[in-house]
Amino acid sequence: MNSDNRIYRLTDKSEIEALAERYGSKFASFRQEVGAMLSALPVGVFVNVSSMVKKEKLLSAFIKCTCLFMLEKNNLSEYWEFDDHYLHIRHIKEDPEKEINYSAIQRWYGKK
Repeated sequence: MNSDNRIYRLTDKSEIEALAERYGSKFASFRQEVGAMLSALPVGVFVNVSSMVKKEKLLSAFIKCTCLFMLEKNNLSEYWEFDDHYLHIRHIKEDPEKEINYSAIQRWYGKK
C-alpha cells in the first residue's frame, strides 16, 4: 500500500457518478459495505485504511466512498476523519452532555 493516499480523495462528486455508471450495482453494494464498515468502527481509535480494503485496486474507490460518506454523515456530535495522509481513519462521537467551548470556537473562526 502507499505511504500517501491523498491522491485518491474525492475532489468532485462526478467521480462517484462515474464509478456508479461504470460498475452499476456492484459499486452500489460496495458503497453500502464501506458505509457499514465505517459505522462499525470503534470510537476514538485510528484504524489503518489498508486493513479495511480487501484488494489494493479498490483503495481509490474505498477512499472516495469514505469521503462521500463523511460528507453525508458527519455532524457536530458524530463524525469520521482521515489522518493527514489518508492512511488511517477514526470515528469520533462527542458526548452530548459535554459543554461546547464557544470561546475557543470564536478564537479559531473569529468573532462576527
